[in-house]
Amino acid sequence: MILIENQNSKGPVVIVGHGGIFIISLMEILTNVGRDFFSNKHWHNCGITTCEVNMVGEKLTGTLIDYGKTSFLSGNAAKMVYGTPKFEKGG
Repeated sequence: MILIENQNSKGPVVIVGHGGIFIISLMEILTNVGRDFFSNKHWHNCGITTCEVNMVGEKLTGTLIDYGKTSFLSGNAAKMVYGTPKFEKGG
């Protein structure tokens, strides 16, 4: 989930979807982190990322405020589940 805070809206905008789409979108929008920021980050199921966004001309730009927050999760929901299955090597 991504929480977008925009000073021109009446409140935050919440976008819910799949992590891969979010990461690619954030790489294009965010100006305060580079693409390399995402190479070492995991997208946790149910994680919340907060950004502040604005239109600059006809381009949407944003600032990352908080990435993948999961402190509100507990129990099994707090366990990391990878989107790509892990396979054992060998035959």
